[in-house]
Amino acid sequence: MPAVTVTEARDADHERLGEICAAAYLHGDVVDAGNAYVPMLRDVAGRARDNLVLAAYLGRRPVGTVTLVGPGSEHAEVVREGELEVRMLAVDPQAQGQGVATALIEAAVATARELGHEAVVLSSIEDPAAAARRYRRTGFERAPERDWLADWDAEALAAGTAPMVPVWRISLR
Repeated sequence: MPAVTVTEARDADHERLGEICAAAYLHGDVVDAGNAYVPMLRDVAGRARDNLVLAAYLGRRPVGTVTLVGPGSEHAEVVREGELEVRMLAVDPQAQGQGVATALIEAAVATARELGHEAVVLSSIEDPAAAARRYRRTGFERAPERDWLADWDAEALAAGTAPMVPVWRISLR
């Protein structure tokens, strides 16, 4: 089995990475096929114009991606000045369980450190226990004071059933 390597996404891989991102969110039941978020998940080339997109490879095969955004990005959710935010972390469903997500998170933290950021933040709607294991293992801590109400479902917001989205943060100083 080849080792996971993470680099800046190559233009030639943007389309495949978009497919992986959408497939991961669909496979994990994060969204359904008709969700308006799916085209955004697929648009790696669009995100790469204004953000840093990393890709994970097993050998030469792209198997995962993550987008790193700063304050002011249209993709930002919780990032503040001095921070970098992890968005759209996705692993090909066929490559899950092989350390790809951890490699992407570690590369995101290393990149933020290299760029001089003071912290990395992320929001996670995955299973809380799985998220806790993954993010704590890579040095993140919960930042409950920054949790936010999921705002993408107007009906759930109106009904008071929209979930709180937990925020995780790792200080680089």
